[in-house]
Amino acid sequence: MFIIDAAPITKIPLPDSQIFSYFFREKIAPGSIISVPLFKRKSFAVVLAYVPIAERKINLKSNAFQLKSVIEINSKNALRPHQLVLAQQLSEYYFEPLGLFLKLMLPNSKYYSKIIVSSKKLIAQTLQIMPSLNQLPNVKGLRESNKITEISSRVTPKKFFAAWSEIRNNQAGNIVGTRQSIFSPITPKAAIIIENEESPNYKSSEQAPRYNTKRIAQLLKKNSQCNVTLKSSSPSIESAFLSDNNQLNLEINPKLKLKKNIQIIDNKEEIKNKNYSLLSNTLSNAIIKNHAEKKNTILFINRRGSGNAIWCQDCANVIKCMNCTTALILHNDNNNELICHHCGHRENPPSICPECQSHKLRIVGGGTQKVKDQLSSLLPADRILILDSDNAVSATSQREIIEKFNSDFGQILVATQMIFNHDINDVNLIGVISADSLLHFPDYKSGEKTWQIINKLCQMTNKDILIQTNFPEHYLIKAIVNYDFKNFYLAEIATRKLLSWPPFSQLIKLSYRNSNEKQAHSNADILLKRIIELRDRLLIKESDFILLGPAPAFIAKLKGYYQYNIIIKNKLTDIKVRNNILSNIPKGWDIDIDPESIL
Repeated sequence: MFIIDAAPITKIPLPDSQIFSYFFREKIAPGSIISVPLFKRKSFAVVLAYVPIAERKINLKSNAFQLKSVIEINSKNALRPHQLVLAQQLSEYYFEPLGLFLKLMLPNSKYYSKIIVSSKKLIAQTLQIMPSLNQLPNVKGLRESNKITEISSRVTPKKFFAAWSEIRNNQAGNIVGTRQSIFSPITPKAAIIIENEESPNYKSSEQAPRYNTKRIAQLLKKNSQCNVTLKSSSPSIESAFLSDNNQLNLEINPKLKLKKNIQIIDNKEEIKNKNYSLLSNTLSNAIIKNHAEKKNTILFINRRGSGNAIWCQDCANVIKCMNCTTALILHNDNNNELICHHCGHRENPPSICPECQSHKLRIVGGGTQKVKDQLSSLLPADRILILDSDNAVSATSQREIIEKFNSDFGQILVATQMIFNHDINDVNLIGVISADSLLHFPDYKSGEKTWQIINKLCQMTNKDILIQTNFPEHYLIKAIVNYDFKNFYLAEIATRKLLSWPPFSQLIKLSYRNSNEKQAHSNADILLKRIIELRDRLLIKESDFILLGPAPAFIAKLKGYYQYNIIIKNKLTDIKVRNNILSNIPKGWDIDIDPESIL
């Protein structure tokens, strides 16, 4: 008889035990899938280890409960040994249930009993990971000829199982996928290439388990003999830092250094000349000239709609969403409606201020629709296209807009960040409507994200780029003009070191939501005091476990719920000490390790 240690493939909240012991008449290889009794129900589990029952007789006698038997073996050797190590490391690092990571490593549960693992010789495998589905190559024909295997959310469960089996049985040499493909059963000597490593899409933040593809790749490299390469034309500050310290292999696309005519337009001068339009005179003239020469233009503005908000000139009140406390955005193309971009609430613009009853209401700011409206006074409206989530709801409608833009000349495309998911042809002029809205966003990554966005735009043309800003002397703006990543990086890394932002700490974001604002704030205050007490009791230096907040989220009320955040800058090297503190966080709180945003 043998004792079988197994992890159920289900969500068991931490800090509860994630591994259970059962007995069985024979050995069961680690990585096998079995059926076991769990909390009065039947559950699938992955075998982690086995030992002869004689080795644990003393422990069994002291147990207050009776050991139960494995019900059946569903498949043998489903997961590779290095995957079992990885799953346990991820559970510990992200403080997420082990079973959720094991589930990500396997096909749909209805295929567990159909898994057959052969003992074929290991082959050279390459896993190429893209940040979005739109960036995956069209691999249908290649997949049918067994040249490329795809792992992504657009693959049906049946085809996913077929692809997974090919990889596990060493029959797939070239694999492509999105972030979830990092959990594929690749060989321990596979090459992993992560394209556009700076993309926030590599962080899974919306549902458990939260993880970052880049972090997992680095763990695979550490656990096995995987060769990991990160690629980017605008690398993240953290990856650049790790590369400088020989902790990862980062390849930076050198072609941007060959660029182009970048011109900075000082918006303060435009205001002096009584130009209050979103388009400077210099940019307007360049667009007209480009159109006359039948050349295409892209105008980038990272907000959709006609106006940022409606503002009262007497009391400074901004018309906000009743559900989310964010400004309602004016959309002239939707029957002149005010729309919340977070919950979808719609209402008609008020004729008077609801706070002071003043008639002095003014539309401030602007988005894609307002840029088009202003362009329409200069150029034919049918030559102006908009690419944003209002005008291109589906992937198909996005492709249609891009195909129309690419197929003709003398057009203007007004676009948000959605443009980065597509290939653009023959662009002669790019205008950045406002670099400041990106640069002064209240997040420690705002400089990095501004650099990345503008440099991605730079990749779309070899000609003219016009950038409008109120801060032409800012070090980032100067760095962009000269493509001086080194000095930009040094300035950013110095600031982060001074303020203990990553890579000089690990961020942990604790979030709590409640429909009652006072209750949300009160619970956040109580948790902060509890964490401080734990930190003091464990003799942890304040500088090694820095606490910020609690503070309302950037969007304080979203879909009827108020959110408060506590941010931790963790410098502890002992993960068990960190998890000791996290295990005391009550139910109802979200724990996000390495959050993409602190807001």
